Amino acid sequence: MDIGTTSKRLILGTRFFKQAALGLLIACLAHIASAQEPGFSVHGEKPALGRASSGSWDSTYLDPGTVVFHENAFHMLYVAIPRWPHPLAIGYAKSSDGHAWVRQSEAPVLSPDQTGSLSATSIIASSALVTEDGTWVLYFTSVAPGESFYGQVARATAPGPKGPWTVDPEPVLIPGPEGAWDGLAVGDASVVRHDGGYAMYYTGFGNIQNGAFSEKRANIGMATSADGMTWKKHDNPATKDTLYDVSDPVFTVTTDQAGWDTFRIVDPNVQKTPDGWLMAYRGATFDSATSIGLASSPDGINWTRVSDTPELTNENTGKKIFFMTLLSRPAQDYLFVELGSSSSTDAYVATRPRLSE
Repeated sequence: MDIGTTSKRLILGTRFFKQAALGLLIACLAHIASAQEPGFSVHGEKPALGRASSGSWDSTYLDPGTVVFHENAFHMLYVAIPRWPHPLAIGYAKSSDGHAWVRQSEAPVLSPDQTGSLSATSIIASSALVTEDGTWVLYFTSVAPGESFYGQVARATAPGPKGPWTVDPEPVLIPGPEGAWDGLAVGDASVVRHDGGYAMYYTGFGNIQNGAFSEKRANIGMATSADGMTWKKHDNPATKDTLYDVSDPVFTVTTDQAGWDTFRIVDPNVQKTPDGWLMAYRGATFDSATSIGLASSPDGINWTRVSDTPELTNENTGKKIFFMTLLSRPAQDYLFVELGSSSSTDAYVATRPRLSE
């Protein structure tokens, strides 16, 4: 036997084994990474809930509003209008699987003319829950005169999703004082049960000084409540300047100028899961289209972006992104997204598997 040839074969075999092992390790790490960060994918070309036929109150633009899973069914309190501009109202649809939806009423279940002393010009459903006694609680944006989508956060209750809904006479969350980070308008409330009470995440608009100019910026704030009616905004006592003297945002636009959400972040949708707190939000730069990103938190106050890139964009959905709502279930997360164009929109569903499963 040629000892030199044998040694060479052993060396080559060892190198091959090391390279194969390294390749297997890289593949395993890539698989683990992909399992830790499963992506959302939109299901099918057809909407989960499409706009109604021409002449109906919900025939042109349809926002999924908020979705609740209750008594083995999915319930959607959606927002729609027959044309723009027109007062936004709230309808109700139901689904057994979260994918195929059926309207439960031909007329809105709640309209601006039912808001009493709030005098809302439009109403936009953003969060709902069912209490232990079976009462349905809806949080919605009561749009102020002169605004399109924001104003103040209001609350309504009903024995069931079809109503009749009773609107609280006063808003539950209002803008901050003049000069505050949320001093212009608030909205997009997302309410989560927490520590025997409730946590609310909301969009706040304020005029932020940028050099010699004042710009209308949006960030995300938090408030807490023992009863869901009286709320206290999150405040860091260390911040004393005018912007943050009364309250502070808990999630702000990125400071990375190459980021996709440098100008405003809106529409927080928060779920408390076995893996921690999860937020879906919409963001944009000054001159870009809106995209949807994710953030996570160990405590509901300190938030970190899950990725430097957005989860859903105009490019990977093939449509323009508008409002959305997030729902986490044991097996998967659901994103119900308003997609379409400037002339019409529908509600689609995107899902991703949950890690714990």
